[in-house]
Amino acid sequence: DETRPLGIAARRYYHAPNLSGPWFESWLDLWEGDMLLPGYGWLFPMADGRVNLGAGLLSTFRNFKDISAPRLFEAFAKMLPEERGISEETADGRMLSGPLPMSMNRAPQAVPGMLVVGDAAGAVNPMNGEGIAYAIETGEMAAELLHEALVKDRPGLAMVYPQALRERYGRYFHLGRGFAKLVGKPEIMGPATKYLLPNQKVMGFAMRMMANLTDGRDGDAQDKLFYLLERLARAS
Repeated sequence: DETRPLGIAARRYYHAPNLSGPWFESWLDLWEGDMLLPGYGWLFPMADGRVNLGAGLLSTFRNFKDISAPRLFEAFAKMLPEERGISEETADGRMLSGPLPMSMNRAPQAVPGMLVVGDAAGAVNPMNGEGIAYAIETGEMAAELLHEALVKDRPGLAMVYPQALRERYGRYFHLGRGFAKLVGKPEIMGPATKYLLPNQKVMGFAMRMMANLTDGRDGDAQDKLFYLLERLARAS
């Protein structure tokens, strides 16, 4: 579905034991010299002492087709502070890049004899590019439906899988598509990164929303606000 966002990302692993703390870094303004590039970067530690460094951009970004993911990655790696320890000497393996099908922009998700999960189903979070958790969750959903269909000897039950995906992710992904359009506008992201990033409460809410981490209407004020936004969104 070309009306829904598509992400392109590149990542590489590095040995950086000094970055072993429980932190996830998100960089929303990436520079190549004095040129602000349309994309975002991330850096987070892994259990074995390595870090995952990556950069990506969305099809909603202006000049999306003019900037490659590898170019964005190289620019991000060069702008990181030296104390991060990111260099060719600490690199582990080569840089890899590929598409991130988002917001259920792949179809069909169910055909006779097969249910499609994870990236193949377009189950990538359009707010942050996360795909691993959604691959696991959609895999569990598909397995449970297939098990029920086999136990009840009703193979047609498995074909409700696309509807189950919409019920579980539809409203959140609808919000995500709106978010993806907003971050693709420099006239919005420029002031947002300048004035909102320093505000801990705003960024705390943004990070929870982007990661889809909420306790719903039973949580705190931010959870309730997020729950309200989801209720107002269309499940699609």
